[in-house]
Amino acid sequence: MERKKEQLLEKLEEEKGRKAALEKEIEEKENSFEAMGSMGHMSGDDFRRIKQDFRAKSTQYKRMKAELNELRAEKGVLQRTVAILESRCHDLDGFVQEQERKAGVAGAAKNLQELESVAAKKSEYDKRKGMTLQEHSEEVDKIRQIIKEKKQKLAPMIKELRAARGDFQQLDGLYQEQKGMYDQFKLKYDCEFEELETDCSAYRSEIEKAESQLHHRNALKQITSVAVKRAEEEVQAKTSGTRVGPNQEYGSYRDMYEDRIRMTTDSIKQLREQRKYAEENYEPNLVQMKIFTGLQNLLSVKLQMIQSGQGNMFGENDMSGGINQVVAGEQGGAANVFTLDS
Repeated sequence: MERKKEQLLEKLEEEKGRKAALEKEIEEKENSFEAMGSMGHMSGDDFRRIKQDFRAKSTQYKRMKAELNELRAEKGVLQRTVAILESRCHDLDGFVQEQERKAGVAGAAKNLQELESVAAKKSEYDKRKGMTLQEHSEEVDKIRQIIKEKKQKLAPMIKELRAARGDFQQLDGLYQEQKGMYDQFKLKYDCEFEELETDCSAYRSEIEKAESQLHHRNALKQITSVAVKRAEEEVQAKTSGTRVGPNQEYGSYRDMYEDRIRMTTDSIKQLREQRKYAEENYEPNLVQMKIFTGLQNLLSVKLQMIQSGQGNMFGENDMSGGINQVVAGEQGGAANVFTLDS
């Protein structure tokens, strides 16, 4: 309940704010209309007449709005009454027919409804028929008067619009002229920019090519300098008897490279022999490894069972020390297993 009350208070404050804003807007409009009247667009009498008409319309609107609210309230009461009656008597038509039958006037409600419908249609037709030619003429005169008043109100605005249209045409012509000059200059500068961009791309490609050649030549220079240095060391080793190599253990680079070739060849030969040995002994070693793995697992299980006191599950012959047991392998072979002492 408190929440609903707060919502209604907030809504009331919003409506008050809207009312104040509308009153302020009306006051501004009145001031603007008074200013227009002082400028010659509308006389003071016309403005006061319009103002009185507006207030009369506003008063009429408020009165009709109050009547509408009352009618809505009455409609709500009637709807509620109808709902209550319908809830009390679900089969209302059947109830009415039963009462009519008891009273000896069966079909009276239906006939009354049809009579009311015919009367409403007749009233509507009479109303349409009652609009005579004089009423049509009055309506036409009224509409013409309204149109005339609207034209008088709009005449100053139309005059200003025509003047603004002439100014617009002048400004549009000036704009089109300036736009043509701008397009010509833009086209000229675009062409020059494309030429400069083409030249710039060519120069950039030339610079990249020159840089690539420079790096290539620097690399060739370094390679050549290393080769020359190595040749000088080779000559010095041949002439003065100095040693070359990482640890100065070779008489020449030729000896160093031949020794490295020999070492590499020996290493390749050893690796090939190792690969051949591994390929030849892989299957037998794999079988033997599986057998010894099974043996190790079996001995571990026996030792655990003996330690846990379950060694009596085996017979005396099984647990006697030094007796060989034959265990079938996974590959169909057999292996000797020495049992543990109890």
